[in-house]
Amino acid sequence: MSKVLFLTVGGSPAPLISAVNNLRPQRVVFICSDGPRGSISQVLQDGTPCEIREGTTVKDRLPNLPTHLQLGDRFHPETDVVALPDPDDLSDAYQQICAKILEVRQTTPEAELAADYTGGTKTMSLALGTAAIDHQVSLYLTSANRINLIRVDRGEATERASTLKPILQRTLHQVIPGLLEQYDYPAIASQLQDLLQTYELPKEDKVHIRMQRQIWQGFDAWDRFDHEAAWHLLAPHIRILQPHALFLKRVIGSRALIDPEFTPEEKTRGTGYELVQDLLLNAERRVKQQRYDDAVGRLYRALELFAQIHLLKEYGLRTGDVDIELLPSPLREGYESQRQSRTGKIQLALLQSYEVLGQMEAADASLGGLYRQQKEALIDALRVRNFSLFAHGFQPVGQNTYEAFSQVVVGFIQAGLQQVCAGSKGHLPLQFPQCLDLGSA
Repeated sequence: MSKVLFLTVGGSPAPLISAVNNLRPQRVVFICSDGPRGSISQVLQDGTPCEIREGTTVKDRLPNLPTHLQLGDRFHPETDVVALPDPDDLSDAYQQICAKILEVRQTTPEAELAADYTGGTKTMSLALGTAAIDHQVSLYLTSANRINLIRVDRGEATERASTLKPILQRTLHQVIPGLLEQYDYPAIASQLQDLLQTYELPKEDKVHIRMQRQIWQGFDAWDRFDHEAAWHLLAPHIRILQPHALFLKRVIGSRALIDPEFTPEEKTRGTGYELVQDLLLNAERRVKQQRYDDAVGRLYRALELFAQIHLLKEYGLRTGDVDIELLPSPLREGYESQRQSRTGKIQLALLQSYEVLGQMEAADASLGGLYRQQKEALIDALRVRNFSLFAHGFQPVGQNTYEAFSQVVVGFIQAGLQQVCAGSKGHLPLQFPQCLDLGSA
């Protein structure tokens, strides 16, 4: 495998020569200050521009670095020099170095990349070091026992710089919190897996990162409605996740009530409507990601499930296969006519389910009564979903459209939940955490 070495150039050339001799790269990219007094002269100027000094005394002069290092046709001035107009402009230096790293990765993807930040201004060294950490480039420092505060003198050794702690701090305390704000759990798990696969971690850090990975994988499974997998991942950490874990068990119990194929090992009995609440929270997370079509789909399903669960809990009716004998006598004839000849089943769509409730529950203070009061608004709102690409149409759903839809549907569901869950005790639905105190790595 070929190696490409990035070097910041400035001051004495001796540490740079040591770095190249020790690391033996096939290609060297020189990062220099530009201009007539810039360190670029040590790379491109003819003659002997490189000065070996003791204090202020010039003890020796050497050819430019590519010549002295015998790079020959392995050095190409047009591609192997990063010239910085202002060597103290951190933003520009960082940007140019990152661009060159990406260019090298694209043109020679098989190459091993290394960086030595010994030379150059403090700003140049900081820019190269930061860029190397950000792009997972091996970082080196050429040093020796210092006899002054001006520069590194002869007798240098090039050693791998430890970047583990800065990488851990940046990943755990900057990158992951930003991803958590967007509920981007797959990206979080990927970041943590990269830490485990890429670096030799101390045991305590490895344990901490594995714990984090398992927790966020659990929330990812929950976010994808894989409730049982979520429980197995989160249960070992119930001490720090108790409110979420207890709500999850009630969601599992709610799903087991309505889904005959779902037979979890762990569940807790609640109101029965926790799965509806879970969908409302899921829709909120999709809105945070600006995935409004997905959010509308979650709210539609929540509205549908609300009627399905209520009919099953209160009347024993399954909307996928209605037992006609469970309907009041005046309703049976009308719904019998809807029996499908192919399957022999009577199946109720969303609005049909609420129509049944509206006919069965006469009191205004009931879910059926609430439907009768808000029927027209619900029908108008549902057109948004029906016209979207995810249903029967081609219309995209933007923020304004979603908010209008949500105001009607979420308002109806919340009002209905207050009625059907009145007097019930249980853990309130809780949105996924956007931060969590998991200790420190």
